[in-house]
Amino acid sequence: MALALAPLIRISSISLPLAEITFILWYPIISVPLLVAAFLIKSLMGISFREMGYSFSNFQAQLIIGTIGIPLGVIHYQILKPVYSDLNLVANELWFTVLVLIICTGFLEEFIFRGILFRASVEVVGNKALLYVSCIYSVMHIAHGSLVNVIFVFLVAILFTKILIWQKNIIGISLAHGLMTVTLYVICPALLY
Repeated sequence: MALALAPLIRISSISLPLAEITFILWYPIISVPLLVAAFLIKSLMGISFREMGYSFSNFQAQLIIGTIGIPLGVIHYQILKPVYSDLNLVANELWFTVLVLIICTGFLEEFIFRGILFRASVEVVGNKALLYVSCIYSVMHIAHGSLVNVIFVFLVAILFTKILIWQKNIIGISLAHGLMTVTLYVICPALLY
C-alpha cells in the first residue's frame, strides 16, 4: 500500500485543474490529498513519527545537514535553469513561497519517500531499499526531459537516504530537500537570471 504514494504524487500533479491558479499554490493544493493518504498509510503501517526518524535530538546537527540543500539547489538550477515569471515576489509573498516549498517539497516528500516508502521497502527488499526508493523518486523527475536531472535526483535521493540511515533522523534531510527546492526556484532565478 505504501508504494501507491509515489504514483499518487504524479497523478495528483497532472490531474488537478490548476491552470488558472498561480504556480506556488499548486504545491499546497496537491499536498493535501497526498498528506491525507500518507497519514492513512502511516497509521495502517503502525509506525510512530519517532520510528520514521522525527526527533529533535541533536537538532543543531540537523540544521547543519539542512544547509546541504543550498549547494544542491545551485547544482540543480544549473541543470534545469527553471524560469517562472510569477516568482517575481515582494517580501510577504517571498516568505509564503519559501514556507510552501520547504513544507510541501521538503517535509512532505521526505515524509513519503524516506519516512514511509523507504521503511516499507526495507521490510520487503532489505538492503536494496536504498536503490529501489531512489529509483522511484528519480523516475518521477523524467517529466523535466533531462537525463542529467534524473541522474542528479537519483544521487541526491541516495545521499538523503544514507544520511537518514546514518543519523536516524529525517528532519535534516527534510530541511535540505526544502532548501534545495527554494534555491532552485527562488534564490537562483533571482540572483542568476
